[in-house]
Amino acid sequence: GEWEDKTVSIRQVSSLVRSVLRRLLPPQALGSRHNEASLSRSIRTFLSMRKFEKFAIRRALKGIRLSHCPWLYPGGERRVSSEFHLAARRKMSLLLIFVFQDLVVPLVRACFYATENEATKQRLTWYRKPVWARVRVCCVLGSQYVELTAAEAAAAKTI
Repeated sequence: GEWEDKTVSIRQVSSLVRSVLRRLLPPQALGSRHNEASLSRSIRTFLSMRKFEKFAIRRALKGIRLSHCPWLYPGGERRVSSEFHLAARRKMSLLLIFVFQDLVVPLVRACFYATENEATKQRLTWYRKPVWARVRVCCVLGSQYVELTAAEAAAAKTI
């Protein structure tokens, strides 16, 4: 339909999230480009999930190299006990939980609306919030569809 060309790709949503995170997180938080790329993949995976799928933080932790984060290993010591390594892993898990729960999710909710779409086999279809608000105002009134006037249709296309 006419609203399909108003959707936003997961790549675009992910790009905005990564851009904001680059400005909010200090460079040493992730420690390396490898870890930044790993987090980016995790964000795309998270955004690609269907409505009832769950995202375990261990999925995001899997690609992270803890040894690249100097703040996890004070004094630069890389050969540490298993207890120390588990503590470092827990600290990184807490950082990733903060990133997803307190940064990614609120940012995505503030900027986008996602809805399931039968045409895409129940994958989420993403809209910018202003576009989705226009869809709701123009097309749906109390669960009934209404025909748009030519002026309303033209106004909706400019969004």
